[in-house]
Amino acid sequence: MGSISKICGLLVAGLLITLVVPLHAQSSGQAPVVWKLDPIHSFGLFRVQHMNAGMFWGRFNDVTGTITHQEDGSAPPQLQVRCAVESIDTGSEKLDRTMLGPKWFNGKEHEAMTFVSTSGEQVDATHWKLKGELTIAGVSREVEVMTELTGIGGGPQGR
Repeated sequence: MGSISKICGLLVAGLLITLVVPLHAQSSGQAPVVWKLDPIHSFGLFRVQHMNAGMFWGRFNDVTGTITHQEDGSAPPQLQVRCAVESIDTGSEKLDRTMLGPKWFNGKEHEAMTFVSTSGEQVDATHWKLKGELTIAGVSREVEVMTELTGIGGGPQGR
């Protein structure tokens, strides 16, 4: 349980890094725009302090989810993000196996971690402070994260 508490806060920023990637938009009039995270270009990034000796980085390569957003900014974005824990990649197979074990992600019992936003407060034109529920290894915690809208593009040709 202690390991989950330590990593819980560290993963929030990593989960939201997945939002700064190409997305597929689905729009219909004045309704909110829904983007599907692009699984080819999306990943979850994390960093963990290891035995007070230094930091190590890792990533989750299988990230899916959606972002629902009012184009006029009248409501906070709604995020639903899922990281498959089996897709962990720390650059070390031994460390990956350790992280998938019962002290960390317990990958045999919990195949994914999730973040679902529940509310938000606009900080400025491009930043939102979102609250939501982060669930890791079956343990859910309310967390607060900063997000940034860095732009909305029309694809590789800019259309």
